Amino acid sequence: MTREELERRLDEAEKQNLGLLDEIKWLKEKLAEQDKQEIPDFPEFNCGDVVYEMDSCFDVMEKEHGGGKGDKDFTGNDAQFYNGFHTADYAHELRRKCLMIAMMLHCKWYLCRDYRPDFNNTWVEKWTVAFNYNEGKFWVEISRVREWSTIHFDTEENAQKCANWMNEHWKEV
Repeated sequence: MTREELERRLDEAEKQNLGLLDEIKWLKEKLAEQDKQEIPDFPEFNCGDVVYEMDSCFDVMEKEHGGGKGDKDFTGNDAQFYNGFHTADYAHELRRKCLMIAMMLHCKWYLCRDYRPDFNNTWVEKWTVAFNYNEGKFWVEISRVREWSTIHFDTEENAQKCANWMNEHWKEV
């Protein structure tokens, strides 16, 4: 290859590279725009929408939303309303998770009710119970540095007692 041919190919490659960099920049901007979609402060329903919610007995009910757009609470008070869902599946998922948390809190009450994990101390083990979908049962997990949205136990033995109790009593999964 001659010097001119090499310079021409190098120039073409640089142009292609600049074009790719421009496309990468454009794609990143478009992705960032999608990431900026905001989550509303309250679930948004329009008048007449079907809404699924869980009552205090953990039963899922279907209701028609009678308020205006942006109405936050079906009960008429000013409390924040996060118990309304657009699909029955999501309401049933809330039910299942609330029951799971309630049962784990029941265990914690009897096993280590005063225990509060110290998440500032990364050397202290924090024990929790999680459901393993592959095995179809509850098991014990450990974390040293993060607070998970779950119930923590003071010892591995107490977490294992809870996991065993949950495996015996849990019928919702």
